[in-house]
This record gives sequence, structure tokens and C-alpha cells, in this order.
Amino acid sequence: MTDQWGFTSGNVWTHVWRAGGSIWDDDSAPRRSVLDSQQAIDGLRFFQDLIYRYRVRPAPPVWNITSERSLFLNGNAATYTEGAWTIREFSKVLPFKWGVTAFPRWRKQVNLAYVSGIAAYAHTKHPREAWELVKFYAGPQAQRIQIEGQLATIPIMDMDIGLKPTPYTLGIFEAARAGRLEPPVLDMNEYRRIVGTGVGALLNNTQGPVDAATYMAENLTRLIQRLNR
Repeated sequence: MTDQWGFTSGNVWTHVWRAGGSIWDDDSAPRRSVLDSQQAIDGLRFFQDLIYRYRVRPAPPVWNITSERSLFLNGNAATYTEGAWTIREFSKVLPFKWGVTAFPRWRKQVNLAYVSGIAAYAHTKHPREAWELVKFYAGPQAQRIQIEGQLATIPIMDMDIGLKPTPYTLGIFEAARAGRLEPPVLDMNEYRRIVGTGVGALLNNTQGPVDAATYMAENLTRLIQRLNR
């Protein structure tokens, strides 16, 4: 039984985007899903091949015994995909040398990005105070607090706050420069259900990339057309 792995975790969209594919025809105003394009299918195939062809990522039955995160923490996996929020913890608990870097370039250089921001309610009774808080969060003092906490945020990249990035946060900065957000839709519960079914079929090897892509593209297109009415 294999107990040493090369790769663990990894969001499916990173592979789709790196292959040149997309979820939607237009991220900002989607009308249909294009997950059935050849580029997207190539990304889905690679996502599945990591487990069942190249055998560098554990299959779901292994996850029932131990999490992919635990495999990395225990030294049984060479790489692990995670966000900046884990840097502070990992820097304290990992017993081996480690570093942070972006996903390798394929047809495109893309990394999944998450928002770590702040917003003010448009109808707040205290607009001046809310705006002051937003400005503070995006300013040098708050960003200095962020980087001291081992978090990497976009404003730090172009701001002189008197601190140099650590080897860990520097890798996050590099990844964020090629970051891409997963586009939200109004009915995220149904969106997650559709994507979860399609990606689950890939992970469990019950469907190939073409069938999974067709299922997700058709159902996501129905969903967005309903939401656009």
C-alpha cells in the first residue's frame, strides 16, 4: 500500500484555468457554462489523472483513514495546497523545512484566489465611520498587522510598510499576482451541489472528464439561465 505521495489537495478550478478553460463564458456576466470546452476538459482530466493515472495523489478511500492535510503534516506528502491562513500555524508545527510557491504554469499561469477584504453596508447609519474603517483596513498600519500575522494581502504588494515579506508570504504574493476568483452566483447552494456532484464523480472515478464536464456544463447553464430571468 502506498504511504508516500507527491501531491495532495488542490481545487479543481486551478487545473481548469491553467489548462485555458473557464467555468463561465463571462465571469462578470455569465450566460452559460463552458466547462464542456476542450480546454476545461483537459483540466478536469489532469485533475483526475493525478489520482488514477499518475498515482501521485491519494484516492478518496485514503481520505477516510487520514486527511490529505495530515499526510503533509506527517511528512507523507511532498506538497499540499492551502491558503495564507495556514502559514502561521505551519511555521510553528512543521518539523521539516518547507516553503510556499505558486502552481506551475501550464497553458496559463493561474492560482485560485480568495477574498480577504472588508465592505461597508450601503445603507449604514454611520457611513463616515464605516468608510474610515475601510480605509484603515487597506492602509499601511492594518496591512502591517496582517503581514506580521503571516497573512498576505493584495495591498501589501504595492505598499511600503517597512516590512519585508518572509519566505513564506513571498510565495503567497507570487501566487496572488496570478490569482483568479471563483465567480459567485446568486444561488450558491445549487451551484455547489452541481459542482460537487461532477467533481465527486471525478474523484471517485465513476465518470470520466467528458461526462463530468457535460453534466456540470448543462446543469450550470440551466442554473444561470434561471437566475438571469
